[in-house]
Amino acid sequence: FFIQDEMQFSSKINESPMSIEIIPAVRYDSYSEFGSRWSPKIGVSLSLGSEWQTTLKSNAGWNFRAPTFNELYWPTKTWGSGNPDLKPENGFDWDLGLNFRYPKFFNFAFDVVYFDIRMNDLIQWQEVSLFFSMPVNISKARNRGLEINSSIQLVENMLELIGNYTYLDARNKSDDELNGKYLVYRAPHSFNLTLNWQWRFLSLNYDYRYIGKRYSDQNNTPEFELDPYEVSDLTFVFTKKYSKWQPVLSFQIKNIFDKRYEIIRLYPLPGREFRINLGVTYN
Repeated sequence: FFIQDEMQFSSKINESPMSIEIIPAVRYDSYSEFGSRWSPKIGVSLSLGSEWQTTLKSNAGWNFRAPTFNELYWPTKTWGSGNPDLKPENGFDWDLGLNFRYPKFFNFAFDVVYFDIRMNDLIQWQEVSLFFSMPVNISKARNRGLEINSSIQLVENMLELIGNYTYLDARNKSDDELNGKYLVYRAPHSFNLTLNWQWRFLSLNYDYRYIGKRYSDQNNTPEFELDPYEVSDLTFVFTKKYSKWQPVLSFQIKNIFDKRYEIIRLYPLPGREFRINLGVTYN
């Protein structure tokens, strides 16, 4: 069960429009095995200006998630299995951010958000023995960090640049020898860059992503630290509308520079890939 309301109030400060938005919400979960839980949340935003708009936003609330079917009952394989003894995860999270929107300056947008997530019984897949993984509960965990997003239209309605950077401090906060250790596979630094070009029925998208060093084991053993990696993809799309029919042809090169990297330890991902897709839509 989920219910949400949106309340808006408008005013002016020195002839500049101002608006306040308040969004209260509450969710109710009920499981025969895991019991019931209420999760209230609230969001507040204050916006100033119209064409040159600045917004201060904040959200806070409790969260709850029961284990998924796969997390509980994934069939036992040589590399891992599910865990039927999992408990649901729950916690409290909040964030505070600033948003800037300047449409008359190349449709420039800039967002910066600080977030803090505290979890009890966090569910996480990790190695419990050599080469064998399963989801486990981490009694206490904390994810906090900073996320920065920005976009700008270098050429109106033709060329757009989008960037995203995330700093993440994800730590185990259990009352044992793992207190203060980094959570597995959580990179402190990640960066994404996208360049979109569009002209009539042609578009070209370049995507670059960088993922920093991260640990693959809960003890943060140096020899189990994964190297950072960077991957680039290129996608070309052709669309042309004929009456109500619209064919879509795309050609994609994934991992353009044929990088060798791992997201999960000892599971290398493919090198350069070429993909062609053909579709038709009807409106």
